[in-house]
Amino acid sequence: MKKLTLTGALGFYPMLSMAHSGHGSWSGTALHYLTSFWHILPLLLSLMLVVFIVRKIRTANKKA
Repeated sequence: MKKLTLTGALGFYPMLSMAHSGHGSWSGTALHYLTSFWHILPLLLSLMLVVFIVRKIRTANKKA
């Protein structure tokens, strides 16, 4: 789980910094990163929940 979120964050950060390289404001970039992160977070959590449920169902099916 930790590895997945870490690679996700590492993947998002370069994209965000590239998109903001024209602005040149570091605090603005950090602020945008945080606000976009809070928009992405619920999506990531729901995705993890779905994956978790699917795995649980799969293991239950294997046992049966």
